[in-house]
Amino acid sequence: VAAWASIASSNTIQQVAGDVAKGAVTRGFAGRPGTIKKSHEALMKVMEADACGPVVAQLLKGTANKKPKVPPECLKCLTAAYAAFGAKAMPNPDIIGKLKDLLQATRKEVRAAALDLIEEMVRWMTRAPFESMIESLREATRKDIDERLGAITPSKREP
Repeated sequence: VAAWASIASSNTIQQVAGDVAKGAVTRGFAGRPGTIKKSHEALMKVMEADACGPVVAQLLKGTANKKPKVPPECLKCLTAAYAAFGAKAMPNPDIIGKLKDLLQATRKEVRAAALDLIEEMVRWMTRAPFESMIESLREATRKDIDERLGAITPSKREP
């Protein structure tokens, strides 16, 4: 898929982005480490072609997947996408809306990946869009977030 995405036209990629992302999330992220790496690469190539919306929608659906490997990998892919493309290219309200549930997840891998994601998002934006969500979290979770975000100052970053 990554090779195809590097030669296909932008319009073609945008038309099939949702289907490609669905397969990469449900099958690729549940596979072996090599398959997971290739799925990450494929999704990043598809997002590079201005098709972030459908890919992010599938990644957010993947955070509710029953297979234990899939939700943390979806969050890692979102974090990498923020690092590569910036907040302007991403559908921020959808991600922020889902972030509260992810920060309160029962699995520590999901919580840790969600903390990484919020840290990267704060680097691109500010802490302001997250304040109301952070205030509604448990005290222990708020403490973890404050420790991670305390030293971060948003800066003018270029994707």
